[in-house]
Amino acid sequence: MPELGASNAEVIAEFRANGGKVGGFFARDALLLLTTTGRKTGQQHTTPLSYVEDDGQLIVMGADLNSSKISDWFKNLVANPVATVEIADTRCPATAAVLGGERRARILVRIHAAWHRSRQESPDLPEMPTRSDGEIPVVALSLERNIGFLF
Repeated sequence: MPELGASNAEVIAEFRANGGKVGGFFARDALLLLTTTGRKTGQQHTTPLSYVEDDGQLIVMGADLNSSKISDWFKNLVANPVATVEIADTRCPATAAVLGGERRARILVRIHAAWHRSRQESPDLPEMPTRSDGEIPVVALSLERNIGFLF
């Protein structure tokens, strides 16, 4: 089972082999796989991400867990907002939009509260990612179709 340091490839393989269920560090999270098109290479890249639901959209944060840098998947979405989302054993095309303003602030309050609860349960969990050079991006993923069990 993947732990905090598990590679994305290990988490992705476990996710796909178990209908979206993974163990270890990600076991308590709502997890999706996001496939973006590389802004430089044009190649497909898949990343496991925790998400929350808000107003019929899936919300993800654009910072690496153990780093203050902007995630490559986020940079790819800025260059091309069309992606594929996998939840459980379902794949669906999605379109990304970077959030700002009140909605972003409201969602960050929810994410910070959930992170705090997780840290109480698992003290080895690092502090929530921050960036010294600006705000962590928050992205809404709009699915092209309702995949049934989400909304």
